Amino acid sequence: MDLSALPQRKTPNAPDSVAKRMKATGFKAFEPLFKAKHAELSAGLFRLIPFPGVQTIEEGNFFVLNGVMLLVAEVGDTTYKSIGGKQEQKQRLRVIFENGTESSMYRQSLSIRLHEHEGQALARTGHDVGEVDDADKESGHIYVLRSLSDNPQIAGFRDLHKIGFSTTRVEQRIANAEKSPTYLMAPVKIVEDYRTYNLKPSALEHLLHRVFAEVRLDITQIDTKGRKYDPSEWFVVPLKIINQAINMIMSGEIINYVYDRQSQRLVERS
Repeated sequence: MDLSALPQRKTPNAPDSVAKRMKATGFKAFEPLFKAKHAELSAGLFRLIPFPGVQTIEEGNFFVLNGVMLLVAEVGDTTYKSIGGKQEQKQRLRVIFENGTESSMYRQSLSIRLHEHEGQALARTGHDVGEVDDADKESGHIYVLRSLSDNPQIAGFRDLHKIGFSTTRVEQRIANAEKSPTYLMAPVKIVEDYRTYNLKPSALEHLLHRVFAEVRLDITQIDTKGRKYDPSEWFVVPLKIINQAINMIMSGEIINYVYDRQSQRLVERS
């Protein structure tokens, strides 16, 4: 959807906005979310409304500031600061902008900017103005890992990746990977971490596993207790193809595609 007609004003060099704006880390994980929101605006599923107030600045909500869409990706813990003898609450945000930048401004600061610059919020069509956060909540993480194993049986595979999901931070999920046959009894490296909104991560993971079924790793691992285990989430497929598949899942296209081992690309089902 073209947002060029939205009201824009020159933004002053406020230290809480410009000075702290930087290139967004892991922007590829957020880019499909912005594309989906533009599609939902075009389809009339969502609409733009005047910014309702600070109470709507919650994790997972989208707003438009100076013609640029933004996502409140994280809301930090509440801290307190004494101002004029009064204790005021402060919550640091992680705000992702669709132009590939991010900011760590405070919640109140974002509210002030949205008010001052006639900002807008995205609300689901047919819902009340205050219901900006309609179902736009983080549901988990789809992650892609690379094994750091020095076992020749594993290290010899090029483009070997594990595709999984977690409802907790991926770093927490892979702790002690070297002790688990799920992770091939070796440390792993996170190469992609996609946050999912309004999606059931297990269903998304199932789709990816179906698409790449032809190149699933066939190997048996022995755990620390001598038990045999067959890992089911490792696939021999280039990372760029995994990223392509995840983006196609977001758009709904993936149901018509499978991975072709010979050409190393996604092809339409015959």
